[in-house]
Amino acid sequence: MLKRKTVVQIAKGSEDKISLDNCYAKTYLSNDMSKLDYGKTVDCHCKIVGNIAKVLLHDFCTKRVANLFPKNSSLIVAVHDLGKISPTFQLKLAKAIDRISWKKSHPELVPYELIQESSFGGHPTVSYSALKNINENVALIAGQHHGALHPIAYLKNEHSDDFGGSYWNNLRKSEYLNLCNFFEMNLDARLSPAQLSLLSGLTCVSDWIGSGSYFDDPSSDVEKNIKESVLGAGFRKFKIKKNLTFKDIFGFSSNETQDTLLKDITSPGVYVVEAPMGLGKTELALYAAYKLLVTEQASGIYFALPTQLTSNKIWTRVSDFLSKVIEGTNAEKRSLLLHSTAHLVQDSLGADAMPGKSWFSSAKRGLLYPFAVGTIDQALLSVMNVRHSFVRSFGLAGKVVIIDEVHTYDCYTGSILDSLVQHLINIGCSVIILSATLSVQRRSELLKRKSETSSYPVMSYVNSNSEELRKTVVSKPVPDRNINLAFKSYSDCRREVIKRAKDGQQILWIENTVEDAQSTYMDIAYLAKNNGIECGLIHSRFTPIDRERKESYWVELLGKNTSSELRSKNGRILIGTQVLEQSLDIDADFLVSRFAPTDMLLQRIGRLWRHCSTARSESAKPDMWMVDAELKECIDSDGSALAPSSYVYSPYVLCRSLEVFKRQADTGSISIPSDIRRLIDETYIRRDEKNPHYKNMLQELRFGSKNRKGIESLKSLARSAVAERAVVISDENAPTRYASESQSKILIVSDISCNNDKTEIEFLDGNKCEILKKCDRKSSGTRKISIELMKHIVQCQQTKSPSQITKDQAIKLGLENYLYLGDKGDSSAESGLSIMIISSSGVLKNFNGLAEDKYIYTYSYEKGLEVVKKNGN
Repeated sequence: MLKRKTVVQIAKGSEDKISLDNCYAKTYLSNDMSKLDYGKTVDCHCKIVGNIAKVLLHDFCTKRVANLFPKNSSLIVAVHDLGKISPTFQLKLAKAIDRISWKKSHPELVPYELIQESSFGGHPTVSYSALKNINENVALIAGQHHGALHPIAYLKNEHSDDFGGSYWNNLRKSEYLNLCNFFEMNLDARLSPAQLSLLSGLTCVSDWIGSGSYFDDPSSDVEKNIKESVLGAGFRKFKIKKNLTFKDIFGFSSNETQDTLLKDITSPGVYVVEAPMGLGKTELALYAAYKLLVTEQASGIYFALPTQLTSNKIWTRVSDFLSKVIEGTNAEKRSLLLHSTAHLVQDSLGADAMPGKSWFSSAKRGLLYPFAVGTIDQALLSVMNVRHSFVRSFGLAGKVVIIDEVHTYDCYTGSILDSLVQHLINIGCSVIILSATLSVQRRSELLKRKSETSSYPVMSYVNSNSEELRKTVVSKPVPDRNINLAFKSYSDCRREVIKRAKDGQQILWIENTVEDAQSTYMDIAYLAKNNGIECGLIHSRFTPIDRERKESYWVELLGKNTSSELRSKNGRILIGTQVLEQSLDIDADFLVSRFAPTDMLLQRIGRLWRHCSTARSESAKPDMWMVDAELKECIDSDGSALAPSSYVYSPYVLCRSLEVFKRQADTGSISIPSDIRRLIDETYIRRDEKNPHYKNMLQELRFGSKNRKGIESLKSLARSAVAERAVVISDENAPTRYASESQSKILIVSDISCNNDKTEIEFLDGNKCEILKKCDRKSSGTRKISIELMKHIVQCQQTKSPSQITKDQAIKLGLENYLYLGDKGDSSAESGLSIMIISSSGVLKNFNGLAEDKYIYTYSYEKGLEVVKKNGN
């Protein structure tokens, strides 16, 4: 049933009570917290925010970044809050200040009492309507400065009764002219898409700073506080030391490959660096960034990695780099670690009636910092349809963005990454892409140009000096490592690892799934124990605190800096999943792997005889054994014979890879890096398939099946994620990665009890914490507890997860103050969180008291979370 439209009529004689001088933008809470009153006027606030934008561009952006903005940027930013000159917004403030007698003091606002701002998006929509006939793009910037433009904004006009009709519209026009006169400019500039994004980000940041405590008191000295407020928000200048050599920064000299490639990174552009594992690509990228920083061709660095774990590991190296190249105090040199769990508390956005309410989460704010390390997700969000995507664009502008392990991304993420690379170029960035195992086709997609060179190592690039695709080839070949290659049965592999470990060798065994890693561990650990061999297990289903301890322990035993005495003390076997190939700098004497795609196998080989200086057992040989798979059987079964690996990887790619590695194994060895390019090309080069089974698998790869999406569907999803004027969603719901099955969180505890005021939790390590049901979400104490909770959460596939608590239960426990539990909505809906209490036997029982129908759950430091089907399921 349609609702009747509210007809608004302004009482006769009330217009003289409404003027720009009593149109307010903020409220002000007195110092003794006793009284809420009006703060700055709209006019004053707009001028403050415009001037903050001017300071940000002039004092804290490099000349290269500042030149991306039009000359009238301060005015564009200033007009963002014209919509606050509206009866519904002024009514909101009046009610907040005097809920009882506001009607007596503001009779002119009474007719608007029944209008709900939420129905049209509030004052940003009013700003959009007021400006769209002046400059459509500036209107869009103003309309989305709280995250996104409300869908109804396109249907509203400046004279709408909801916005106060012609009288209030004339007030807004008067304020617009005031601001034009104040800043001595107008809004006639045309904006490119990149400028639209950057100005939207600048507007958000300036408005955030201008809404802070520096400007609460209406009697405060505005001019004095402009620069102080920018400094108070954390913006800092930095100074780069000049004339530093590679050795000055890293403590060792560059190798020939690094020297050859670095000489051609002299200006902003896109640089795709392909070089073998362990050759120093990280140092190469950082030194290239240093060259651009010292010549003022870059404003900072964002180092983007595939996982939270890899970003944690690289943080120390980037921090060490900054300590060498930046002048000043330790605080000015620090690198801000940024990834999706770095911000554990998400504030609600846009609470304008509250004084100094900040809508920034640390994830958004982190990208504004000159130097940051994090996951690729934070950068991808800058081109996706998420709230405040443009804040990330503003934060990334002009930086050197280093994208590592680019080969690890699937078609969905890769397609969004292609959009990101183009966007980064448009906003003045330099992009350095690193990979050891990139296909020719993927390289061409990243560069937006056909690139067919088969050279290796090689750097392909397009820079600001020329639109022409160029390449730099290392003339002197990198010395090869010859790895002995063989396919062996599982039982042969099991016997061999025990035999070699007894001889003192350090062994890695890499599986493709957590379940297979746990099963193999249980199979081998018993034999290892009986032979005095140390055996360990690492995968993604440990709590973060346990995983960190295990990784630190094994890196100490098998890492680059391990002493020969410690390494040779006894043989060891470390079993794990893909985390071993991606994130840990460990060095094995012998490698066993479940079969995987070519590029993954090459990454795993990178953990075998990784460092020349490593002390090894006399019996050690650089051997890699793959658990055997019969090629014809795998092809004839359309890849299902490779299950469960074929659930993780494309059956077509697995069979193509198996074809290539069977041929290679017949030769007895593989040469690294000489064979890398050939093996990648043989696996991924397009060909006409005659075999009907290959045709079926290729069809599934391209178009999908009932169990998985195909490349075409993934690309379509990615296009939707970055499409202009598509539905805007929150960061937390934005899919930067495609998962055929979503993940849920499991909080594992020893005990939990709840009363009216607090919830007490005891963790598996004996530590305890108190969850206060009433607390300040932004306090350091709350954040500390949030971090502690996150350390004890395991992720598991949704279909295998135990029953979740409802949002209502989570609220009763006080967890909504500490953990993200999804968007507000039905309180009876699931929260995405299960709470499991561990028994003395390691069996997990649901906090809900509900019996689990399908699975038995156990947890231990030894094996992590185990999920075992009950009999009959």
